[in-house]
Amino acid sequence: MEEIGNENGSKIDNEKEKKTVKPREITYQVGWKKGRMLVGNPVVSPPPASKRTGPRQLLDLCHRYLFKEAPLPSSAVLEYCLWALPVVSFLLTVLLVYMLVY
Repeated sequence: MEEIGNENGSKIDNEKEKKTVKPREITYQVGWKKGRMLVGNPVVSPPPASKRTGPRQLLDLCHRYLFKEAPLPSSAVLEYCLWALPVVSFLLTVLLVYMLVY
């Protein structure tokens, strides 16, 4: 009888081992970054680090320092510029015609 109990106990342990959930691995991509996450574990594996060299590094520097977003003036200033643009264009056209005539 004791042997039967051990067998039943070991069967239950085997069923528990089968029911344990292994952490799932999820891969993701956001823009050009890729990575993996393990669901159930708090640790996130970082994407592999690769050092950029050559022309790609120069291109990254250009995008970082040369192509910054330009600050915009306030909406009130833009409104005045839009109202003044036709007047300035007309005056420049008159000035060019005057210079051609004389």
